[in-house]
Amino acid sequence: MIDFKYISIIMVFFMALFTMTPANLLAASKKLSPEAKEIKSRLKNLEKDLIDFYKTGSNKAFAIARVKLERILVKYPDNVTVNTMLGMIYSKKSQDIADSLAKRTDIKARQFFQIGNLFLAQKRFEKSVECYNKVTDAFPKWSCPHRHKGEALMKMNRDEEAIASLEKSIEVRKNHFDAYVYLARAQVKVNRYNEAKETLAMAIKVAKENGICKDEAGEPEADMVDVYELYAKIYKAIGDSVNYQKYKEILKKLDQ
Repeated sequence: MIDFKYISIIMVFFMALFTMTPANLLAASKKLSPEAKEIKSRLKNLEKDLIDFYKTGSNKAFAIARVKLERILVKYPDNVTVNTMLGMIYSKKSQDIADSLAKRTDIKARQFFQIGNLFLAQKRFEKSVECYNKVTDAFPKWSCPHRHKGEALMKMNRDEEAIASLEKSIEVRKNHFDAYVYLARAQVKVNRYNEAKETLAMAIKVAKENGICKDEAGEPEADMVDVYELYAKIYKAIGDSVNYQKYKEILKKLDQ
């Protein structure tokens, strides 16, 4: 399927870069540094490859465009235009990969959790929920898909559904720290402040007894800063200035 959105972006870019009147072209060429002239020339030679990638989405076309852009960056690593164009083709490729994986019929249900996470990272929340549903249907007692599904639903402002999913995550795994944090966020969104305070108290208890959950890269998916920020938000919303200032001071000390 041809992605006309991306092709139009590329065409507008190249039109702006190369479509100039003879007089303006002459004036611009006098002002360009040797570095800028080389980059402009190499980008001009790349135009066909980029359009080919956005039309076909093939691995070969992606590899050709990627390698040519990266070769420019080897010499000019700080060039904004080239870095931006490289980021664009990676973004497009990432979306193509997610779409392709989601359509496959040979993938095990458990693997849709990773695909759902890819859609979630791309902010394609509806698609991520579809993937998480496949996992939770097959593995209802696996806490993580329920938690991530709750996050995606909350991003779509489907807050009651998010709360139900996050509560399910905690039901099947009582020590799931970030599930408590995300549940408190959802409760705060719908002004359930007392429930949110109880949820945060449980999050603190879980953190003390079991530690904080980390993702595949070893980074926490939520931490105590999130807990204290939510407490501050709650007390500000209900007009409790004493406790609001208390948690602002805690956050200030953590930031030092």
